[in-house]
Amino acid sequence: MELPALNARVQMLIDYYARGRVKPFSEDIGLKNPQKLNRIFHRDPRNAQYPIPSIDIVLAIANRYEEVSEAWLLKGQGPMFKGDPVMTPKDIDAVADFVLLHERELMQNNHFRVWHHNIELKAENRLLRSLERDDRDD
Repeated sequence: MELPALNARVQMLIDYYARGRVKPFSEDIGLKNPQKLNRIFHRDPRNAQYPIPSIDIVLAIANRYEEVSEAWLLKGQGPMFKGDPVMTPKDIDAVADFVLLHERELMQNNHFRVWHHNIELKAENRLLRSLERDDRDD
């Protein structure tokens, strides 16, 4: 079972604001117990479902990070940040084409290499989780 969309968006914010670390993010949004936030990324053993973020977590995020779009956070609609342009599929294709065309030069940039490596790790982890789910379903 894949992480629910709302949980995945919270994870994106944790990645963005706290380099993927739940405790600093939790402290930054004012939660006293980071476990409350951390649990949304782990299946509940009673029903094998991911808990959905509570309203106090969502409100804490919205109150702390006013630049985050509420429509994006709650429904996945529009850009992550208020005022950001919405990228169309054509825009995304253009960026992908640019990266592929200039990959050699981009790999010379340390920031790009780190970003690229992290993207590869995330893709690999998604694939492994998918394979594990398929194995359990068989």
